[in-house]
Amino acid sequence: MDKKVVITNYELFGQVENEKEIMGKYNIKIEAYQCKNEEDMIKVVKDADGVIVPQYLPLPRRVIEAMNKCQVIVTYSIGVDHIDMKTATEQGICVANVPDYCVDEVSNHAIALIMALHRRLKTLDQGIRKMKWGYSEIRPIKRLAMNKLGIVALGRIGREIARKMKPSVAEILGFDPYLPRETAEQLGIRLVSLEELLKESDIITLHAPLTEETYHMIGTKELKMMRNTAILVNVARGGLIDENSLCQALREGWIGGAGLDVFEEEPITTNNPLLVLDKDTLIITPHAAWYSEESLTDLQRKAAEEVIRVLIEKKFPKALMNKGVKPKANLIA
Repeated sequence: MDKKVVITNYELFGQVENEKEIMGKYNIKIEAYQCKNEEDMIKVVKDADGVIVPQYLPLPRRVIEAMNKCQVIVTYSIGVDHIDMKTATEQGICVANVPDYCVDEVSNHAIALIMALHRRLKTLDQGIRKMKWGYSEIRPIKRLAMNKLGIVALGRIGREIARKMKPSVAEILGFDPYLPRETAEQLGIRLVSLEELLKESDIITLHAPLTEETYHMIGTKELKMMRNTAILVNVARGGLIDENSLCQALREGWIGGAGLDVFEEEPITTNNPLLVLDKDTLIITPHAAWYSEESLTDLQRKAAEEVIRVLIEKKFPKALMNKGVKPKANLIA
């Protein structure tokens, strides 16, 4: 019997040709929709064998409970914080992500934000447009090689940033309670507590997943620990930072600058305080760090391959996220 896979937000990429190429070989019927809310999703997922979802549209209990036939949910993302994992596990639905499609892109984007903030490019750009010539407005800047880089969470992206930045900075500090010290040493990273990292680092970049443990891990207390010249970059998940506290920190000069590609609510809303913060020490981008044409293709193809593993090959997803699941179908590892 032919299987049916629902893609809830095809307009995220504008087309689903990559998914059709892979799944079409197995006579899988693909239905692509542009769901805007829970009600839209409930209408289209009821009889789907597999569902592919974006990272910015939450998949809560009531939507997952409406999935009468679903065996696998795949998210077009690394993070899975938008999916009710407990309900999916209870329903016997495997959940998979795509953990490795944009490591190069995201690490490069983080470094680009670091460099732009370190060299105060926004200040220089705005100054020259007002016919201000020279560098007096950006003084003082320390040579990059004199700066300490602090990386919070040393997964694929954090480690790639360490690899790329190691020749350019004085030292790399790392905070990751799950990383063995021996591994960190092999990477040339000195493991420290979060407090030590915040106090010692000139540049801090966040790469943790969003969990109950990491929600608002950077708030007023943590921002006040940082040096008043320190740069904070977040290309991971917006909820890692308390945005109201960050706005206050930038307004009052607790820190030197911030670069954000992610926000607590996405897409960003018009009442987000960061949008009206008139500071050249803040650079924001629209959750685009993951993007290149190659990463986009990888994301679509790898999401489709996870679906094939479950529906056709009867195997657990390669990137299974809810390991305690008892799937509806008989799957092998």
